[in-house]
Amino acid sequence: MQKINKIVLLICAFVSITLAQNPIKLRTSDPSLYTIGYMTGNRVGISFYNDGAISGFNQGVDIRGEWPLGSGYNYIGDLTPLIGVEAFANDSAKTKFHSVGISRGPRKGQYDEKDPKTGLFWGFNPVPGFRNPQYQSVAISDEPKSWPQEGWADHPDWKDAKGNVQWNGYFGRGVINADLESYYVADDHWDREFNKTYSFYPNALSGDTSRMGMGLQMFVRGFQWNNILAQDVIFWLYKIKNDGVNPFRKAAFGTVVGTLAGGDGDSEDDLGFFDPQDWITYSWDADNKGNKGQKVGYVGYAYLESPGNAYNGIDDDDDCPSPNIERFTAADFDTTKVFNVGDEVILIDSLYNRTKATVQPGTNYFKTCGTTVVVEAGVTLRREGWIIGYICPGQKGLKPNPIQGAVAVMHESAYDGIDNDLDGLIDENESLHFKSRTEYRNNDGSLNPKPALKRIDYFKLLSTNNYNTHWHPLVDEKRDNDAGNKITTYVKTKDGVELKTFWSGDEDGDWNPETDDVGSDGIGPLDDGYTGPDPDGSEGNGKPDQGEPNFGKTDSDESDQIGLTGFNFFALADGPDMSQDEDLWQRMEPGRFDVIPAESQDGDFIYSSGYFPLLPDKEETFSVALLFGDDYDAVIRMKRSMQTIYNNGYTFAKPPRAPRVNITQEDGKVTLYWDPAISENTIDVMTKEKDFQGFKIYRATDNDFRDARVITNAFGSLVDDKPIAQYDLDDSIQGFFYATKEMLDIIGGYSFYLGKNTGITNKFVDSSVTPGLTYYYAVCAYDRGDASKSIFPSINSKTIMVTPTGEILTKGGNTAYIRPGRNVAGFQRASVQINKKDGFLGTGKVFVDIIDNKAITETKQYKMTFVDTGASRKTAYWSLISENDTLFKNSDLFNEPTKIFNGISVAVLPDIIAIDTSKTKFIGVSDTIKQSIYVFNVPKNPKYNGLAVPYDYEIEFLPNATEMSVPDTIGNTKITAKSTNIRVKNLTLGGTPVEYVYNDNKGATSVIYSLWFKEYSNNKYTRTWRVDLRYENPNKQLPTSGKLLINTSKPFLSTDELTFTITPPSVDNAKAKSDLDKIKVVPNPYVVTHEGEPKLSSFVTSGRGERVIRFTHVPYKSTIRIYTVRGELVKTLYQDDLYNGDVKWNLRTEENLDVAFGVYIYVVETDGIGTKTGKFALIK
Repeated sequence: MQKINKIVLLICAFVSITLAQNPIKLRTSDPSLYTIGYMTGNRVGISFYNDGAISGFNQGVDIRGEWPLGSGYNYIGDLTPLIGVEAFANDSAKTKFHSVGISRGPRKGQYDEKDPKTGLFWGFNPVPGFRNPQYQSVAISDEPKSWPQEGWADHPDWKDAKGNVQWNGYFGRGVINADLESYYVADDHWDREFNKTYSFYPNALSGDTSRMGMGLQMFVRGFQWNNILAQDVIFWLYKIKNDGVNPFRKAAFGTVVGTLAGGDGDSEDDLGFFDPQDWITYSWDADNKGNKGQKVGYVGYAYLESPGNAYNGIDDDDDCPSPNIERFTAADFDTTKVFNVGDEVILIDSLYNRTKATVQPGTNYFKTCGTTVVVEAGVTLRREGWIIGYICPGQKGLKPNPIQGAVAVMHESAYDGIDNDLDGLIDENESLHFKSRTEYRNNDGSLNPKPALKRIDYFKLLSTNNYNTHWHPLVDEKRDNDAGNKITTYVKTKDGVELKTFWSGDEDGDWNPETDDVGSDGIGPLDDGYTGPDPDGSEGNGKPDQGEPNFGKTDSDESDQIGLTGFNFFALADGPDMSQDEDLWQRMEPGRFDVIPAESQDGDFIYSSGYFPLLPDKEETFSVALLFGDDYDAVIRMKRSMQTIYNNGYTFAKPPRAPRVNITQEDGKVTLYWDPAISENTIDVMTKEKDFQGFKIYRATDNDFRDARVITNAFGSLVDDKPIAQYDLDDSIQGFFYATKEMLDIIGGYSFYLGKNTGITNKFVDSSVTPGLTYYYAVCAYDRGDASKSIFPSINSKTIMVTPTGEILTKGGNTAYIRPGRNVAGFQRASVQINKKDGFLGTGKVFVDIIDNKAITETKQYKMTFVDTGASRKTAYWSLISENDTLFKNSDLFNEPTKIFNGISVAVLPDIIAIDTSKTKFIGVSDTIKQSIYVFNVPKNPKYNGLAVPYDYEIEFLPNATEMSVPDTIGNTKITAKSTNIRVKNLTLGGTPVEYVYNDNKGATSVIYSLWFKEYSNNKYTRTWRVDLRYENPNKQLPTSGKLLINTSKPFLSTDELTFTITPPSVDNAKAKSDLDKIKVVPNPYVVTHEGEPKLSSFVTSGRGERVIRFTHVPYKSTIRIYTVRGELVKTLYQDDLYNGDVKWNLRTEENLDVAFGVYIYVVETDGIGTKTGKFALIK
């Protein structure tokens, strides 16, 4: 009772904190909300359920740990989470019992774990408010339809300005950091097995008996990143909460693993093992050969985070870098020692402070850990947590020594929460802390000893008071403390360990005042959303505060996590009865590490972590990584890499935002189009820069893109897909990404191709497709990476799901699928008619490109206007309006197409003012004259320079000198007015006369007649164009007849306006009638199968899929009737798609029966066009 009272005293602090953080009380679970979800955001695919189950045995529905995704190679049969607690009945004896919450599944007793009266499952069920009950999926970040449409139960206010529900992200409101994130909440309200049996109700202490179960809630998130470092990993984050008011002194979290390495039909040689140092368990195939003859890899199940024990004096997570802290030895578990008179003992008070005492003669009563330890001097044995014996296969009773497959049995003092041997250490465990490490054997049985865990020697510490030598903050570290004091001790570095001065509350010494002193809101001047220094003064105060990076709650390294504490291996036949809670609890006993038998078998296992207290309204966090690799070494490398990334808060480089892709087809050609701006303008969360580099386009004939998966790393492992096209920025970055040696080691010697400076586009036309086949596409944006910061290039994921019913679901917005076909007979594509307003001067081009006929459903008119720069007369902007809707306003996008809208794109190519030499010419002049026309200029005195004006001119040569030029002065040179035979008109302005200056310059061998125009432009009388006419004969006179026409190219001016009209596609009946002969059956003959038939999804392992033939070039709104040669009607098909003239038939009758092989007649009839008759053969 004293120990329980101590725990109750601690409850108040936890309750006040938690209620302040989460004031919303969730509703209890609803079994009708049970549903499936899929994690397919990288190279791993798996199904899961919102009661906790992962994978399963629903044929054609479950994805069973498929790796690589789309390969059909399965690794996981089922995963069932176990959440166990030790509780006490509400009876006079306070009977102790154990409840272990489970999910639904296929194992022995799992189906039977239900209420005998109601039939409701005794286990975890989904809580309302975390999915859309009208959409059959767990809430997934890339599918807004799966989110609760009325708002999230725990964040009902998380909606945008339009009232749309935002994603309930782990990283924040509306923040989607992972390529795929899932979220659900479940509780054990319907697990009523022990409520009446033991009169236990989780809220009974507060007088409420309506809440059933043990009062447990489970908040579960799944994460996938397509980043090269994590593309073979799924992260699962569990927050286990005691939602009742009853404290649990002991709780455990585990998972039952149903191995399936090698796939169905190859499960008789599946094995599993563990590594306590890396907190990982793993499974593999004994002969490394799968059910399809494939090489089989490994799957790892690793704890990245588990609850911490900040009080036991043991370095549970083995992260203390100090060489002065000693490790456990065999002597620590010597069972023959006794307490002698004069021996020192360590006592632990309610705040876990340690003090020394001495054993006195006779009986001693030592108060420690909230209880009394009675010591009889010279009699009482001084021992704790030792192995009392071994359960050996085939032998009865406990045996003193282990054999192959033996299970160590611990004395209960290994997990009773008491320092029984009074050395200052709580719950020493000979198996967990010592033998499972020092006597560790590899999965092949070879000895591979690992160091025992470290622990504080409190006798030395309290005798010397030397905390720098006999104490270290990474033993019993915790995440809810303050900065503490400055200390100098050892920290880890990439090169080993070194002495460093840092704040004691920052136990691992990684808080950096230069970058992390951003205040309790965690946001600094370089972060989005920064509004200024924190009001509490925590920003820039020179010490770590809760909420800042790399400290306390944001730094999982600052928790002395217990990690992997148990591994129970069993053959499938010897597996646990899932309805027997006590057996499940015992299989999760801390320190139990089963050594597997040497022979191959259908082996499964339970891995677990415990014990830890679970206080009212308190959450404990577990992070588990499912890791897939070619071999054990690959999985271990990956685990260590993922541990670092997890400890840094899932700091993956994030790719640019994925573009939204549209897809269309025309006569067997596929067009993809998208708006690149959303990707180009993404700011990277790590570098705080726009680091977009390009797009890669992928195509496959299967939804898993298996066709494209051909790129390997240095070890020959398939790691990447080959695009069919790539477009990148035209800049200084191109070729391969040059990773550092450390990065290459992690990714296995693979490099990323960044492109060849092609420039960015917003569409791709695929002309190499086969009509009738279904194609799957993805347009993936990628960034440039940064080798100097060890950031590998990141690229969007590509996910397309095919449901068991054949429904195709595209994910992420950047994926699409299509079955291209031939045009309907007589198809006329959409057309465009451009009309210029009277007085339109611009000579540039405006291109209107029809991209998507299907998007053009009605005749629509658009108006384009322009703005010029005034004096310099260049086109500055343009605008486009349709039916009072301004599509582009003052756009300065020139010489490249716009984003695609309403099925079209526009490109504006303005001209500058210049002489159009192709149109400038003499008419009616027989003399050989060299003409040179340019803007008047005086190189040595620019103030006299002329102005280019956008006009066309006519220079007429007259028989007599009846015209008069005008005078001009250039510096000190005066040019007088002269009589000439030249008349100049401005044709652009309706033939108005143009004044000009005339001058001639005779040389010894040639003569040049010059004139330059003087005109009003922008209300200024100025020189404009100069015309030089040169004869090679100095005595030659100007012509007396004929003309010189001068044309200029002109920008679009503010006075210019044009309209264009888009007419939707249609059918030309006359052409359709002539196209009837193009109607064909493909293939003809049909022999058993053909390439146009859809492939089976990788998780469908039986059947042959749909049979298909198709009719091509069928007229719009036709009827196709298929007859036997005896004239019996077999099937009637209808064509109702204007944009695809292919009609497919699944070779089934009107009664949905398979047709017989043989010859068939078809008749195609179309009103107003005609009839076509033909025949085809189906050959077995």
